[in-house]
Amino acid sequence: MNFETIKGRVRDKWSEFRARSIYFQLKALILASYGAVVAITLLWAPPSTLAKNQIGAGIMALEGDDIVGRSFIVENQSRNHWSNVRFEIDGGYTVELDMVQAGDKVTLYAKDFTKKVIRKRRGREIPKTVSAPVDAVITNLQIECSEGLAVEPVVNQPQ
Repeated sequence: MNFETIKGRVRDKWSEFRARSIYFQLKALILASYGAVVAITLLWAPPSTLAKNQIGAGIMALEGDDIVGRSFIVENQSRNHWSNVRFEIDGGYTVELDMVQAGDKVTLYAKDFTKKVIRKRRGREIPKTVSAPVDAVITNLQIECSEGLAVEPVVNQPQ
């Protein structure tokens, strides 16, 4: 197909469209306008991907103190138990639980979050588990389990 053939087909379709009733033309205009509005809306304001909650988690971030740091109260608001649950904050610090039953609340403190690091001493690599700093700046809490994922941005930071 060359350009002239395509141009001829478009011209034929346009003349067929113009020969249709005004009612049909107005319907086509309304549908095209609606499609344009939807496309522009999705391009201008795409759905947020930062805050996800596939598992029905209720998350409340509380201000902390100098001893235990920030704390989080996580509630399983779904009807399903969560299994193989992993809570993660910034920096790769995690807390892992086998199960959170439906309707249960779990309180997590910043000091409860740990991560494994490798320290080198005298040429040897020594694995060590370290807790999150009490004064760590936490921007989001992610909950991952076999039932799905929840990511909650933490808005208010400790002063």
